[in-house]
Amino acid sequence: MPFPGWTSLISLQRLMVLPFLKPWKLLHAELAGYFKGSRLQPAFTFQSKYLGMSRFLYLSLFSILSFLEYEYGIWHPTGGCNAITSNMARVTQEPPGHSALYVLLPVTHQHPNVDWNKERAWYRGVALRQLEKLGITDIEKRIRFERVVTSADWEGKLDIYRGATFNLAHSFAQMLHPRPQNRFEEFDRMYLVVGGTHPGSGLPVIFESARISSKLLLEDLN
Repeated sequence: MPFPGWTSLISLQRLMVLPFLKPWKLLHAELAGYFKGSRLQPAFTFQSKYLGMSRFLYLSLFSILSFLEYEYGIWHPTGGCNAITSNMARVTQEPPGHSALYVLLPVTHQHPNVDWNKERAWYRGVALRQLEKLGITDIEKRIRFERVVTSADWEGKLDIYRGATFNLAHSFAQMLHPRPQNRFEEFDRMYLVVGGTHPGSGLPVIFESARISSKLLLEDLN
């Protein structure tokens, strides 16, 4: 549902669920009360990557994503995302006997503290070392072509503000009514369906954004 202002948060139903949702807690702290193992906690919090956030900065409200996956299941392509990338690349790019590998790493948005001209090579090394831990060894000497895309590239080449592909953060200061509204405030007859509007980033959440905007559009058209 849309949240056009702070009064949208006030209802008896929402007040009653506060003790259960515990919106004041962070996700890793909430799940630490249920899962003690150092391997189990990351397994139930990795969904924070869907929103471009760390599980240590991720509100416990979003534990719903973990719940939905484990309660109702989720479809994964055989071979994972790399299988999709490989099949897409194979048509025009992959030579016979070669394969494509797509690696996604969490990084900061553009910030004065990070100079990607200096950090690009170092972080590339981090990625390769992490791949070795997964069993993909000796990969560097087998690379025939590679492309590294950083926050600076997203901003400079595609005009994404600060190179933040996940858009705004999912903190109290940038959620619900402080977030750009589905019925865009600055222009009449304009509606937003993106990760930067309510309710947020991640495909399931963006689908909900589309549903909200569609309902608002139909209301305005009577």
